[in-house]
Amino acid sequence: MYRFGILMIIASILAFGYPENVEAYTFLRSLRLGDSGGDVKELQKALNADPVTRITAAGSGAPGQETNYFGSLTQKAVIKFQEKYKTDILNPARLSLGNGYVGPLTVKKLNTIQIQGPLVLNPNNTAVNNDILAEFRVNDSEKIDIYATDKKIQGIHDSWIQKINNVLATKNGAAAINTNELLPQNLSPVLLTQISQQSASPGTIITLSGIGFNSENTLYFGSQYVLRGIKGQNGVLSISVPSLPYGKYDLVIKNSQGTSNSLVFIITSKSPTPVIVSSVSPQRISYGQTITLNGSGFSPTGNDIYTTFGTIKGVSSADGKSLTVTFQPEYLREIIKTAPGGTQYGVLVTVVNDNGYTASPALFNLTTP
Repeated sequence: MYRFGILMIIASILAFGYPENVEAYTFLRSLRLGDSGGDVKELQKALNADPVTRITAAGSGAPGQETNYFGSLTQKAVIKFQEKYKTDILNPARLSLGNGYVGPLTVKKLNTIQIQGPLVLNPNNTAVNNDILAEFRVNDSEKIDIYATDKKIQGIHDSWIQKINNVLATKNGAAAINTNELLPQNLSPVLLTQISQQSASPGTIITLSGIGFNSENTLYFGSQYVLRGIKGQNGVLSISVPSLPYGKYDLVIKNSQGTSNSLVFIITSKSPTPVIVSSVSPQRISYGQTITLNGSGFSPTGNDIYTTFGTIKGVSSADGKSLTVTFQPEYLREIIKTAPGGTQYGVLVTVVNDNGYTASPALFNLTTP
């Protein structure tokens, strides 16, 4: 099976020529049937690079004869592409079949494949992947649970909130609550507290602030990619954003002292789709009721809603313009029950997804019955 696969790759390269040594193309917009432009031609080139998704073997749209028009043959090839990579494209969108629309998830997969580089032949005539992400990929010895400290912090937080709720439920004001449990040094020797900006394009200089940084630190971008040998000074790390696939990453610092918590960061194109929350409806709710965030730039899946009272992760948007969730943060459960009727809490809300994050938070009110 392995030899057969290699032979197929070599045959494909010999049949359609060696790939040119050019920079990977970055797709910046969604595409559909009837569209035209240079990016449509690049889409056809990307599809033609794989025999499974090839548009046609001869004529208009064939390898070397790509066009600027998104026609029915291109649409069918996109469907094949989506179904080949259904784990990354269809499953997150809860689709079973491709639809031929090059939306955010399809764009993201195209860019990931483009940045990995084409297959080439080395001097031994063996097909290899010219992977320009190789220097950033996590190797076997570097694999860790990047959320280990997050889980520890969450466990301490849940225990502390439970104690508060028990006190409120029993009205036992004399019960002891040890706030020292939440001191930073009791959470982790390495903590990531702030990123100078929440999103940036590759090449941008950003700084990460925290405690426990060493002279040699490894920065994880999710569980797949790392930057090694970063020098920390006075609780600050400065880096140039690497050329990784666009999207949302959980950043984690690891050094000889331990592993930090994670903070979200988005690598964007130089012209990212803005994420905007224009309104929240209704403007006033009770605990456990539903709210809808209206705006633009929402992803089909993976929208994280950050609020004054916690985060709601992985919210889907069918139209890219609205997000609907039930608002019932756990640690407010008992507080709401014991607060006087008519008490009002202002709740700030922002959205973070693969496109970026809300520059200006929106506001709604939570009111006790």
